[in-house]
Amino acid sequence: IEALCEFQFTGEAWDWTIPGLIYQEIQQEFPIKRQAPTIEFEIQTSASAINQRTKGGPGKMQFVRADETALVQVGPHLLAINHLRPYPHWSSFKPLILRMFEVYRRVAVPTGFKRVGVRYVNQIDIPSLEFDLATYFEFGPRLPEPLCNHQMSSIFLRVDLMNESEVGHLLLTLGSAPQTLEKPASFILDLDFVTNPTGDVSLDSVEDWIEGAHERIETAFESCLTNELRQIFDEVES
Repeated sequence: IEALCEFQFTGEAWDWTIPGLIYQEIQQEFPIKRQAPTIEFEIQTSASAINQRTKGGPGKMQFVRADETALVQVGPHLLAINHLRPYPHWSSFKPLILRMFEVYRRVAVPTGFKRVGVRYVNQIDIPSLEFDLATYFEFGPRLPEPLCNHQMSSIFLRVDLMNESEVGHLLLTLGSAPQTLEKPASFILDLDFVTNPTGDVSLDSVEDWIEGAHERIETAFESCLTNELRQIFDEVES
């Protein structure tokens, strides 16, 4: 239901003229302008309590295609390229990412990366309420006796898988989606491959890094599905 690539940069003090300059270069492809507020979560700890509060952060500008299938988000030291349904093949999405990256790099002149991520959010619908999760997913909770004999009404499972190399790690999430009459059982399979905190990705090596990230996500996605699940939906190769 959504694919995205997000870049967080390091650089000089943020200049709010940057989003407007970027819009001038991409407005033919992304003519719709929107401003999106940002909510920041702040956690403070003390010897007696943990306090959490939210506060408004600097907003982002969104530049959206006329058919609203894709958008570019620009904020303080941030660039995100999102593609919604219908999602094209990676061979179409990757050039879009690289074009928008080059526009941002030329206008904002960042000095490096703080974080880079490629993420795919998949919605998978099961046509029945009565089923065993292990029938459709290779990835899921393992419950002990006698709990495994009960039907699960919802699930949220998240793991952080460190990669064998130093280029990044995979955040893998499986969770229940809201039920509807048309979709009695629906799940979100979220795969997010991000740079390691100590990872070293240069501005000139972006293409190689996002290609490797996509390959790891594609392998993980295929590994999470059983053959029974593949028979339910028409498999579309990313």
